[in-house]
Amino acid sequence: YRVAQESAGVVGLAGTGGVPDAPDRCELFALYVDPRHQRRGVGRALLQDALAQAREMHATWLQVAVMPGNQPAIAFYDAMNFTPAGERPIYAPHGREGGPHVALVFQRAV
Repeated sequence: YRVAQESAGVVGLAGTGGVPDAPDRCELFALYVDPRHQRRGVGRALLQDALAQAREMHATWLQVAVMPGNQPAIAFYDAMNFTPAGERPIYAPHGREGGPHVALVFQRAV
């Protein structure tokens, strides 16, 4: 995990790791930016760092799973040159009301 800090403290974080059954891929497990600090380049900087980490791990692809309907995230990854790569199961239940059973997967060459 990496954090982005400004004078106000932590404003974002990103977590990246390998995919055990696919050594050519890394997954961006988390990318969060405090809403008060969005649209200032924090997410882009964290994503660039995640791409560098994936290269260090000798991965070919960086993948990220996005909840269906999360249009801001989908637009962000599209702007960062990620392309759709299918779906994958969501690993944990989402509250009492349930939720989607699959996440959308996007990927980008590193």
